[in-house]
Amino acid sequence: MQSLIDSWRTDAFPRIRIGIGRAGDSNDLIEHVLDPFLPEERPAADAAVERAATMAVAIMRDGVAAAMNFWNRAGTD
Repeated sequence: MQSLIDSWRTDAFPRIRIGIGRAGDSNDLIEHVLDPFLPEERPAADAAVERAATMAVAIMRDGVAAAMNFWNRAGTD
């Protein structure tokens, strides 16, 4: 992420965050983010990547605000 910010000289761009599970205590956060998925986490990870890809298309098609409104509302149903 930092290399993009440095290259583009801004941090003002939309981001789609993908995650599954919880890190536990804050000391484990870096390992949680950077460690490979466990075999039992793979189905959830694959589903998250599919949702993120769909979200990226929605952002390009409808704009960030409309896509966020739709997906944030959809996540509560």
